[in-house]
Amino acid sequence: MTPGQVKLFDVPNKSERLMLRELPEHEQPEHMLQWYGPTGCSNDDLLALAVHPKYADETKALIAKSGGLDRLSQMNAQELQALGLGPSIARCLVAMFELGRRAQTEARTPRQVSCPSDAAWFLMPRMSVLEQEVLTVVVVDTKHHILAVEDIYKGNATSAMVRTAEVFRPCIRLAGVGIIIAHNHPSGDPTPSPDDVVVTTQLVAAGKILDIEVLDHLIIGQNKFVSLKERGLGFN
Repeated sequence: MTPGQVKLFDVPNKSERLMLRELPEHEQPEHMLQWYGPTGCSNDDLLALAVHPKYADETKALIAKSGGLDRLSQMNAQELQALGLGPSIARCLVAMFELGRRAQTEARTPRQVSCPSDAAWFLMPRMSVLEQEVLTVVVVDTKHHILAVEDIYKGNATSAMVRTAEVFRPCIRLAGVGIIIAHNHPSGDPTPSPDDVVVTTQLVAAGKILDIEVLDHLIIGQNKFVSLKERGLGFN
């Protein structure tokens, strides 16, 4: 390592494999992106370009060390630093992956929801990787077109914490007629808890008074979800 060079973390011995920096120019990440576009680049190429091409070999080791690209995308800055990344690069990667999730969510947002899976399908990419519990409200109009998606609570949304006014405020503000409530279970298991059922019962009752229909309460887990309405929990 040359003086002043930042070593991100230990990588396999140079003699054990061909370093990316030793590849012919036409196989370098920057060349691959220029001539073949992002879809023609490997995960290693794209990660190296997102951080800095000079760290190409280190980022290749990073994917393997983290357990794969999916696991890497879910790590926070502290976990990335524990792998040997510097603070700035760790924050850069966290921001990059979050932008990717948001773009995916926007692309998957339907104009209309006709069933619980419609809402769960576009909420899952963002909510299934959250480390903290978040309660989200989807506001719809008379034809179930989506008017807004807003996060209401962060942290455990227990019956003691959830205020009816906060949950229904976006719908009232936008003159919507119904809402879909969703929250995630950071454990990855979407099985409803007794408190989830209590919260649902309270909000469904409040919605009837306000003439706002609570269409469903979804619990988002790791790539799966549960509809409380489909299970008859809190929707008597």
